[in-house]
Amino acid sequence: MRPNRLAIICMSLALAARAEATGSEPNARAQVNRAIGNTIVETFRDGRMSEIWLDKGGGFVVRGRTGKEALGRWVVKGARLCLRQTRPFLFGLSYCTPVPNVGMGEAWAARSPTGEPIAVEVLPGRVIPDHPLPSAIAERRRP
Repeated sequence: MRPNRLAIICMSLALAARAEATGSEPNARAQVNRAIGNTIVETFRDGRMSEIWLDKGGGFVVRGRTGKEALGRWVVKGARLCLRQTRPFLFGLSYCTPVPNVGMGEAWAARSPTGEPIAVEVLPGRVIPDHPLPSAIAERRRP
């Protein structure tokens, strides 16, 4: 994988938060639950955007700034949301970020995994990618 593509995928996984996290796992879980079924939009300084869709089964799909999609798994640990990309595989790369206490459509300043400043917001509704979410894939594989 080219380093540029790796950087793009890493930045796509950014679901960052304000410096002042809520500090509480129940609050973080409630905020993440509000994002399920909606679209997380990241806006980079160059104006390009990426979208993340969280699945209630713990999977996610991200469409990066270049339009390429990746799949992964998410989990809440403490007051942080941790994302781990599984397809394409990134050698165990995981990114954790504080979860802010914000309302729907309210943007907050954040940083991508590479440190690039971004603006993040959760917008109502969901644009479904052309392929199923990871939990749907797992359900199909069960006998």
